[in-house]
Formats: sequence, C-alpha cells, structure tokens
Amino acid sequence: ILYQGQYREKASAQQKKQFQKDNQMIFQDPYSCLDPRMSIGSIIEEGMKVHFSMSSSQRQKRCQELLERVGLPREMVSRFPHELSGGEKKRLYLLGILQSNPNFLVLDECTNDLDIPTMTILEDYLSSFTGIVVTVSHDRYFLDNVADRIFEFSGDGTLTQYEGGYTDYAARKAAERE
Repeated sequence: ILYQGQYREKASAQQKKQFQKDNQMIFQDPYSCLDPRMSIGSIIEEGMKVHFSMSSSQRQKRCQELLERVGLPREMVSRFPHELSGGEKKRLYLLGILQSNPNFLVLDECTNDLDIPTMTILEDYLSSFTGIVVTVSHDRYFLDNVADRIFEFSGDGTLTQYEGGYTDYAARKAAERE
C-alpha cells in the first residue's frame, strides 16, 4: 500500500500509527470488534489513547460527548457490549470509527441493519466529511443521500464512472439501454 508517497510496509512506527488514524473501515458486522470484557467507556477511550494525546479526565469527558453525539446516554460508559441492543452496538462501533477523525473511509454495506436514527447520524457525518469515502452498498436511498459519484464494475473488468447519486446513475443506465 502506497500512502502519502510512502510504502506502508517500509513506514516507521509513527507513520503506521498515522496511517491507522487516517484510514478507517466500517464493516457489515461490528460485533466482533467489541471486546466483551471491556466497558463501553474503555472501548471508546482505547481509540483515544491511540490517536490523541489527552488526559484521563479529557478522555472521559470526550467519551460522554461522543456517546451523546450518536444518541446514546452518557451513563452507558459503565455498561458492557453484551448489555447493548444490536442498534446500540452499531452506534458504538460507528462512534469508534468517527472519533478517530479519519481522512479515508471504506464502508462495506455499512447500512445493513442500521436503525433510522443511526442511519441519520451516519449520513449527517458523511455530509460534512471532507475526506474520501469508498462505499460498497446496495442501499439506493443511502447512495442518493451521500454519493456524488458512482463507479460501476462490470463483469468484463471495466470500470465506469457516473456523476451523482443512485437516481442519477439509474437514469443514465436507462438512457444507455434505450
């Protein structure tokens, strides 16, 4: 992987750490990323320790702010992953990715099983995101709301770019068939 002119495998420890902060991926199944032995607060703070230089009190305060940002109560810091609903786990996972403030996001069918409030949080975040987002999705509504360009991979190995969201893509495809 070539990142900012440097091959990842030849990068220094500091450069690798920056790469991890700058590049994040949201998977379909977030549950495997939540350590069942750690409290919610500890899970969130772990990312802060890696990516930011903050005191313990600053991390705790930021943790509570982030929980509220994704629609979860501040008191959740002392709970454990097994005590959360599926939607709450998705929000917690999303919070962990977004709090690192990446420059590049890969979203792999990230809207599967999201409830409406969580989907809204993700769409709001992406609408102001200034980095690069690559999304693999079959969710047409989501693509209409967040995509400004769609790439179509054909079976013959060709890649075609379409400007706009899913509705624009579908209209161009229909016009091509006529």
